Parts: sequence; C-alpha cells; structure tokens
Amino acid sequence: MKLIEILEELIRIESVTGNEGKLQEWLKKYLEQRGFEVKLQEVLPHRPNLYAQRGSSNMLIATHADTVPAWEHPYAFLPFQKDGRVYGRGAIDTKGQIASLLKAIDECDYPCEIAIFVDEEKDGRGSESFVPPKRYDFAIVLEPTELKVAYGEMGGISLEIEVKGKFAHGSTPYAGKNAIEEALDLYQKIKEIALSQEKSPCSSLNPWINLGKIEGGRDSYVVPDYCRIAIEIGILPGNRAIDVFEKISPLLKEKNYHLKDIDDPIEIEKDNPILELIASIYDEIGLKFEKTFFPSWSDAHNLATKGIPSLILGAGKLELAHTPSEFVDLKELEQLKEIIKALLRLTQT
Repeated sequence: MKLIEILEELIRIESVTGNEGKLQEWLKKYLEQRGFEVKLQEVLPHRPNLYAQRGSSNMLIATHADTVPAWEHPYAFLPFQKDGRVYGRGAIDTKGQIASLLKAIDECDYPCEIAIFVDEEKDGRGSESFVPPKRYDFAIVLEPTELKVAYGEMGGISLEIEVKGKFAHGSTPYAGKNAIEEALDLYQKIKEIALSQEKSPCSSLNPWINLGKIEGGRDSYVVPDYCRIAIEIGILPGNRAIDVFEKISPLLKEKNYHLKDIDDPIEIEKDNPILELIASIYDEIGLKFEKTFFPSWSDAHNLATKGIPSLILGAGKLELAHTPSEFVDLKELEQLKEIIKALLRLTQT
C-alpha cells in the first residue's frame, strides 16, 4: 500500500474517543502481517492499547488511536486529497503520523517497538495505564509539530466550575442573580492569573487559557440561576501547576468545582544525546533541525512520569487539529517516514 492509501484507510475507520477498538484490531492485523508480535491490552471495555514488537530496540515509538468527534466536519471519515494534502478527521491528529510509521516499517526490517494508546483526547488513561515492558533510552511521541523536535511540553490545568445564581424575570434582573455574568467575571479573574505566569528568557512560549465550554440559562427573558464553565490553562516551563492553581483557588471558595487534571511541564535534558542524533538525521535527509516546546498535553507526559525521556515529533500544524478543515501535507508525511526509518536504523540494540 502507498502511504496515502494507508492514511485514507485509517481515516475511514472511525475511532472517536471511546470507539478505538476497530482501529486497534486493524493495526494489529497489519503489524502481524509484517512480522510483529502484537498485544492488545484492554484499558477499558473494548478499548485496548496496542503494543507491538519486532526485534529489540532501545526506542519506543508511541502515538494514539483516538480522534475527537466529527462535529461540523462535513467529510470527517470520507478522506479526499487536494493540492498534495489529505483532508479528514485525524489526518494530522494522529492518523497521518501512524501512516508514516506503518509505511516506514514496510520499507525496512529494523527492530521496532510501538505503543498506540487509547483515550489521549480525553483523560489520557491509555498511556497512564501502560506498563513499559522494559527500560527504554527514550520515546518518540508522534504528534503534529511541523517536523520540529519538541524536547518538552507545557503542563496544564483542566478545571470545571459551577456558579449558582437566582432566578428572576428578565425585565427585573435586579431581583435575581445572573449566574452567567458571575461565571464570566470569575473567568476574567482566572485569566489574569493564568496569563501572569513567569516566562523563561530562553523560551518563546506564551501562557494561554481557553474557555472551552459554557452551559447555562434558559432564555433571554429569564435571569439564569446556573452556569457551568470548562477551562484549560497551559503551564509554562519553569512554573509549577500547583502554584498557579493555589493562586486561583481563593476565587473558588463557595463554588462547586472539579479539578480534572493538573500536570507540570515536562522537559528532556538539553544534553541528551538523542537530540544530537536527531540533528544528524535531519542533516542526512536535508531538513532544517529546529527545536521547539509542545504547547499542549500529549501522551509524552505519562511516558516521562514512567521514567522514559520523551520527545514529540510529527507532521502538520497543531492548530489544524480538531478543526473542520483538518489536513496534512503528504510531503511532510514522506519526510516523517524517512526520519522514522533513520531512527530505527540508528537505534538498534
């Protein structure tokens, strides 16, 4: 199969978070036909992680099987190509990355060890439950980075907050208490704290906060008595997530809230020899070697906490992930394939 054929087949297999089983079975069959020993390790009912091994490597290549829902994506699971791009749900996050990996192992027979996790797009329970079968020197986590090498990733705080108000007729707002207005005011105060994080002088990263969901209200003629907001906050390197949350927590007194996740940034040692190795691969292939910091959460966080130094690398722009216009450039996927092949060649044990 050509790389584009692999990618289009992967996109056609719907694997929205919670429904990863069919894709994992497809991948199992594909890998077994190419000499891999494959294990499906159930994390949740009908939602297994995949671990595959061909020979022995000191490197783990990891990514995830799940995608976000189609939402307004009109051709989510009907991939098409135009101007050297492939469009569809998961094209860059992360089925394009998987396609490059699968084509790379087709074109070489070097030892290779792979983990493909479930639940990355929601709670990260796939990589959280993963038990490494041995000690790896490092992991490459395939995520869209425009082929820049991310030597770390930002931490994060995921927070849901409920605000209670008081019903009243819309024409007499003074008789009630507007829960939506109070929630928005609370968000602005949290935003000020989130964006005041200390920046590292050697980093171009900026702090970020996203008000991703808001629920509340009945109609324009009723003062809302309830509002629920969902917030994500990025934590810059050099900052601790708990320190940021402790600044926020006084604002949450007398509020019902759920702290879904709180994670510190992760970072590989800057003198780790893997960076020099990858730089030499880029020079060999004719690509510009650029380091970056991943601005979001990935399975690299859970691998790092298990003692596996983890880099993040892949084709495509992260900003296109989760959008109706998600696409990936085939040229970048071919380049990623060559990077993976070189890594496999140079990390044999």
